[in-house]
Amino acid sequence: MNYLDGFSIFDGAVRYFDLAYLLATYDEAVRDGIPHTRLISLDQGNWGGDDLDWTATSCTVVLEPAERFIAISPAGRVQTSGGGEFAEEASISVHGTGPQQRGSLRSVRGIGHAYACGTNRQLYRRLSPGVWEDLGQAATPTEAEWGQYCFESVDGFSQTDIYAVGWEGEIWHWDGHQLQKIESRTDRTLHAVRCAGNGTAYAAGQSGVILEGRGNHWTPISQHQTTDTFRSIEWFQDRLYLATSDQVYELEDGELRPVAWGEDIPRTCLRLSAQDDRMWSIGAKDVMELKNSRWTRVLKIP
Repeated sequence: MNYLDGFSIFDGAVRYFDLAYLLATYDEAVRDGIPHTRLISLDQGNWGGDDLDWTATSCTVVLEPAERFIAISPAGRVQTSGGGEFAEEASISVHGTGPQQRGSLRSVRGIGHAYACGTNRQLYRRLSPGVWEDLGQAATPTEAEWGQYCFESVDGFSQTDIYAVGWEGEIWHWDGHQLQKIESRTDRTLHAVRCAGNGTAYAAGQSGVILEGRGNHWTPISQHQTTDTFRSIEWFQDRLYLATSDQVYELEDGELRPVAWGEDIPRTCLRLSAQDDRMWSIGAKDVMELKNSRWTRVLKIP
């Protein structure tokens, strides 16, 4: 794939067993401060791509109000793909205020609808194309606290059981009516949260911290395998997986251990995304696929 030489991947999403997306930036353009994103697709074995003139930060697949792939920028720009359309929607804004005024967005997650989160405890839900609802007003920091708090990741079991995590070990819960802070028992930054198929939510981040819980009750999971920062969590085939920038771990029966890559070991990891019968590990220069208990390479960038 010569058209990706010199690029670095920073996020991605598996949509079906035969369709997945990646977000990448050109290394030289990043060094020169030129905003851009290459949106890459692998559709039934065929690679394709579209270039954006702005830098995306996160992507996901949503089911409501219609199934779409969505990518967002730190400033709240929104690109969608699906239903035969590839279009940019109106930027995220509620009553004239949004990320451009309140700080950059960090992540977007499909929980039925799309939920986007970011600095100063921003949390938005996409109701329809170009229409977002602000769920984070009650958590907005005071003027003296501005810039001290940030939601890095969001996930949920349902529209009335949503968790946002971030700086200072914060966990906040949306119950469909209000956003409330939960005691997390850590002050480490939490970079990822995942609501797993076993009915438990997991959060992880700085210094290898891992928490598990649901509702108001969260407890740390002790592990001595790594002190690296976890950047992503995924639930796949009844197991929990966690990724740092250069390794993927699995947690089984309370024990954390590196995955067995086989002979082809990736240099980079970062994001995890699973759907149907496969999971992708998405790193800056490597994409690996776990299927039938075996890792194989999807992509390698020189």
